[in-house]
Amino acid sequence: MRNLFSIFLTSSAKLSVLLLLGSLIGACGFHLRKPVDLPDGMDQIYVKGLPPGSRFVNYLNQTVKLSDGQVTGDLSAAGLVLNVYNDHMDRREVSLSQTGKANEYELTYLLDYDLQLPDGEVVLPRQSIRVIRDYFNPQINVIGKSEEEGVIRNEMYKEAARTLLRRSEIALRRSDVPPAK
Repeated sequence: MRNLFSIFLTSSAKLSVLLLLGSLIGACGFHLRKPVDLPDGMDQIYVKGLPPGSRFVNYLNQTVKLSDGQVTGDLSAAGLVLNVYNDHMDRREVSLSQTGKANEYELTYLLDYDLQLPDGEVVLPRQSIRVIRDYFNPQINVIGKSEEEGVIRNEMYKEAARTLLRRSEIALRRSDVPPAK
């Protein structure tokens, strides 16, 4: 039956099916997420409460650069001030093997913050971003699994940075804050 199906679908028919599927995906509203559109003058973000070289600040800077902005170390040049109250990564064992070693871990990243204008006006009141990931930890290839955990942690920081910028964009649009000078 499988050979009959592959004979039936010639290469041009396969191409037609792929084009049809591609057009259906576009018709359902699927599109790649664009960079965040921060208003003019608010594309310079000053981070208070975290050191400039922290992982989250590095990923926030990468994400802001995609939107033609940057994380600045100069408060007077900033259009927005990100106040970080808590930045914490936690790991807990979810399941254990018969020998008592962890088979599965849960990673949780928590970021408590608010967003203000340089003059102190609150644009986004204090709130939290929580990113949670589970991963399986077989007792084989332990070195490779530690590398996998590092990759997962980096992805969690990236997701938190994207979430923060999306929330910021929405808050800035709703508040009709005039652009910083």
